[in-house]
Amino acid sequence: MLETEINLAMPSCDGFLGRYVLGGAVPGGLGETFDWRDVTSLALEDGVLGGKVLLDTDRPVAIHAAPHKTVSQSEDGFEKIMQAVTLRLMLPLSAGLFRISLIVE
Repeated sequence: MLETEINLAMPSCDGFLGRYVLGGAVPGGLGETFDWRDVTSLALEDGVLGGKVLLDTDRPVAIHAAPHKTVSQSEDGFEKIMQAVTLRLMLPLSAGLFRISLIVE
């Protein structure tokens, strides 16, 4: 099994304007955690910027999507702040080339 991790900082982060689009459906927001199998295309839409990031692969992969949070100290104490979206792609090892594309629209 080959795994690679992609961390994408998006302005909408865990706000209501950031969401995943998978197969034309919206399974949830960027601040949620998901495990998907047999994915070849995933969109991360950002309503703050009015754009999206498209992830495309030429073979089905498993994707674990989760928010990347850090802890910050403020006047009110410690608080978790979402900094990015973490996508962990897992694919079986096989001979030949494998293509992963990230397209910003």
